[in-house]
Amino acid sequence: MSDYPNSVGPDMIAVGKKLEKLGNYEKAKAFFETVILDFTPFVEDIASKKKNSIDYELDSDLPTVKSLFDALQGLARLKIEIDKSLLAKTQLLMNSIQK
Repeated sequence: MSDYPNSVGPDMIAVGKKLEKLGNYEKAKAFFETVILDFTPFVEDIASKKKNSIDYELDSDLPTVKSLFDALQGLARLKIEIDKSLLAKTQLLMNSIQK
């Protein structure tokens, strides 16, 4: 996923949500956890851009950040404990990119 997280992330989230809707919670959990594991470093890099006043790349940064946000929310819906501070930071970053 490291070469194109902005493309893969939304697809992974879509599959996770579909599995969740079908009641296959363990597989949905696996998709969401994979996104969280792989995308947290990407989002940290994007946050670093903001800190260093580097412009966002809307087409790639926003889908990447939103994928991490959606994965965290997916686990929360499944009643799995999440890092709430990571969720809050991700939401703030996503909002700042959208402005």
